[in-house]
Amino acid sequence: MRNVWKYILPLLMLLTTSCVTNRTTRLFQQGDFLPQYDSVPYVDYRLKKTDKIMVLVTSTNKEVTSLYSMSTSGSSGTNSGVSCQIFEDGTVDIPFADSVYVLGMTLEEAEKAVEERLQRVAPDIYVKVTLANNQFYVMGRSGSGAFELPKERTNIYQALAIAGFSPGLGHIKHVRIIRPNDTGVPDVQTFDLRTETIVNSPYYYIYPNDIIYIEAARGYFFKIQSFSTFIGLISSSLSFMLLMLEYVIK
Repeated sequence: MRNVWKYILPLLMLLTTSCVTNRTTRLFQQGDFLPQYDSVPYVDYRLKKTDKIMVLVTSTNKEVTSLYSMSTSGSSGTNSGVSCQIFEDGTVDIPFADSVYVLGMTLEEAEKAVEERLQRVAPDIYVKVTLANNQFYVMGRSGSGAFELPKERTNIYQALAIAGFSPGLGHIKHVRIIRPNDTGVPDVQTFDLRTETIVNSPYYYIYPNDIIYIEAARGYFFKIQSFSTFIGLISSSLSFMLLMLEYVIK
């Protein structure tokens, strides 16, 4: 009989430690056991040296817009665009125009600067600037990959939903965002995704080129994530113990 407990005790310990609780996986929780984050206003994304922008040009003058590649016809004129890399000095080269400094600008500010420069070529030119490298990245057991940001203000919950992430599969107590900057040393932000105060905190919005890292939950292989799974494990464990008892008694 004593030998049986060598098998039963580890199994009982596994059953008591392998359940995933609401406190572990539930979002929007309240409580003193969670960190509290201050609410901050949204900050517009500012262009960095590693960025590439797409300059879309609109004009009624087809001769002017034909100077630019990727042309498409529109009902009120011609739209065309060029892809421009931001150089180390913070400028972009626009065909048939002088270079424009855009480093550190928002997309709206860059749009105005490029439009003012191109209107020297043709007064009726209008410009739309978008970010060509408008992606974020997710690393973890569930939903790893590169994904397009669907809109400017995409929050952490929307980003993880796009990636197909499930809170039960990751250790959401320590979520990391790795955010590049022009210093060459990325900012690494670590936060607890369970707390309700994550909303409108500095960790709430995702920016282009962010890397979201969520490590696998401890003991992921043995985690019980539903009541039916728990009942099944109990049943199989009892069957195993009965078989072991029968073997020892014999």
